Amino acid sequence: MSRIVHGVDQDDLHRRNRLDAGNAGRAICKRGVYGSEPCFAGTRIPIRTVWSYLDAKVPTTEILNAYPTLTPEDVAFARRMLRHARQYERDRRSR
Repeated sequence: MSRIVHGVDQDDLHRRNRLDAGNAGRAICKRGVYGSEPCFAGTRIPIRTVWSYLDAKVPTTEILNAYPTLTPEDVAFARRMLRHARQYERDRRSR
């Protein structure tokens, strides 16, 4: 029997947020986890943490060694997000 809290099936929520191949390269925001900052699905690792590694030109293999629950797809996702965030900032400044 599923637990329902505030109209949400908690067991289903846990299943959807669990780290699996389908969650690789996805970000989620959870209330109460790092101030609702985007984290990698199924982890408590903020995407901003990987951004700092990418800014320092750390190779993907070293990032994966530091955070073994991440996948190469997660790092690629963070790289794409960082590229989009930088482009957004450049576009915003040029207006």
